[in-house]
Parts: sequence; structure tokens; C-alpha cells
Amino acid sequence: MIIRLGDFNITINSGIIFPLLILIPNLVWMIMPKAESIPASEEPVLLTIIENIGRFATLLIPLFYAVQWQKKFTIPVLAVMTILLLIYYSAWMRYFIHQREVEWLSKSLFGIPLPLAVAPSLFFILSSYLLDSWWMLAASVLFGISHVWITHLTA
Repeated sequence: MIIRLGDFNITINSGIIFPLLILIPNLVWMIMPKAESIPASEEPVLLTIIENIGRFATLLIPLFYAVQWQKKFTIPVLAVMTILLLIYYSAWMRYFIHQREVEWLSKSLFGIPLPLAVAPSLFFILSSYLLDSWWMLAASVLFGISHVWITHLTA
């Protein structure tokens, strides 16, 4: 995919674009002054380990793949991924607008429960199609199930 900016052409082939898009709000959250702290919770250790392995894999695997723009369903997959990204960003913006009150991290949005867990999980699962990577699919499903489960337990 080539993005034209005046006289400059930017070619996006690397799969790294997908984790970067998901990490942007997390980086903003880390940079902003601290608000109320998130209460510590009892999470099953094995589930936390699985979630972290899945998280690490979904951030690392795309480094080794190029986006396959010529695939048959690229446009519909990109459209759904864009919607998921907009839901994810909207949930983060809602959290920031409400002075980073913890309960806004898990409130449903547009009828989607736990949007900060569901949207990125589905986004990563769909990215596996564009990366043509079974490894990314496996990591995304592993991350998605464990991340939504833990978020549900701590909400």
C-alpha cells in the first residue's frame, strides 16, 4: 500500500503497523499524569501467564510478516478492522474524558461489553488474515480469550 503525501510516497508493507495502532492509546495512558490507581485484583496466575504470552506474541509476530494487500477479502477485513480500531479509540477517549476513572475501562460501548479487551482482540485476529499468518491467528486467539476473560474477572 502506498500513501502519497505531497511529493513523498510512504509504502506500508510491514505488519508492525497493526500492533502500533493498538499501542498508541496505551502510550498516551503511560505518558499522562497518573489518575486513580487501578485496584489490585486476584487473577489466576496461569491465565495471566497465557495472556502475557499471547500479548507478547501479537506484538512480536507482525514484525516478521508483510501485509498481503492483494488477498481476496482485504477491503472488507480492513473495513472491519477500522471499525474495531475506532471503537477501541472511542473507549480510550471516553476513559480520558472522564478523568481516567477506573470504571470507564470496562463499561460497554455501542453495546459491546469490555470494548478495551474485545476490540483489540478481534483486531489482531483479523490482522492474521492480512498477514497470512497462522502463528498470528493462534497468538491472537490465545491473547483474545485470556485478555477478555481476565478483564471480565477484574471488571
